[in-house]
Amino acid sequence: MAEVKCQKGTYLDTIEKCKTCPHDTFTDEENKMDKCRACRECTSNSNLVMVKKCEADKNTECKCKQGYYCSQTSDFHCDHCNPVAMCPPGKGVARPYTYQTDTVCSPCPPGTYSNVNDYVSSCKNYTSCDDLGRNIEDPGTSVSDVVCGPIQTCRPTTSCSWVLPASLWAGIVVTALIVFLVLFIMYWRNKHQSKRSEISLSPISPVLPPDILKYPADFDMEKCAECDKHKAENYTDMDSSIQCDGVMPMMMSEKYSQSTAANGYTDSHSTYHSLYQSQPQESEWNDEL
Repeated sequence: MAEVKCQKGTYLDTIEKCKTCPHDTFTDEENKMDKCRACRECTSNSNLVMVKKCEADKNTECKCKQGYYCSQTSDFHCDHCNPVAMCPPGKGVARPYTYQTDTVCSPCPPGTYSNVNDYVSSCKNYTSCDDLGRNIEDPGTSVSDVVCGPIQTCRPTTSCSWVLPASLWAGIVVTALIVFLVLFIMYWRNKHQSKRSEISLSPISPVLPPDILKYPADFDMEKCAECDKHKAENYTDMDSSIQCDGVMPMMMSEKYSQSTAANGYTDSHSTYHSLYQSQPQESEWNDEL
């Protein structure tokens, strides 16, 4: 009979059949065990916390609490955690702790200090009083920062650089930007207004209507006025023409005389006829009736 081998997450029963591991037990490899292994417990006494619960084919996953590192391991799992070392004032963290290594502390070098007791802080640099435009009133130590005094002043016997506080420099820069912006806006507005005024003051030639009725070059206003006066005294509307166009007024009788002379007729009776035949009067109609 062939040997029976069970898959992970199961175990070999007495009747040579594989069965699933019960609760809080597991097998993480092929086996022929008659029972499953007990799951690990993440106990607070060992400073462990659970990451993942136990399953039929996986053991419980634990890790150290915050501020602890694993000091004991078995089967590639942590069994116990110890608290990490704290770096006191005057010392800083040179190397932070890991899962299996403790914190490494080192004294603060000159120009640095640490005034806390923890496992995460490194040494910090002194405050630069010169950058703030102040004198050093109290020099720093490995456990304390320097103390800055009032703003530096130049004395005749000592030479010092003119250093302004950072806030004062920021104020000067902001003020300069505002002034520049205002001047730019004023320049831009004046430039556009001058362009508009140049456009409004430019000469515009009026468009005159075309001179349809033009007088002749030899037109004489006084002669035209005499023509109108002569017309009013001697001629009717039908016997005159406009002299303003250069044509002399002529009576209908004169026109008729010229016409008959040209045709060779001298009938005296025809001289009394007008070019326009008059309509019969009312008395003439009555006589005919």
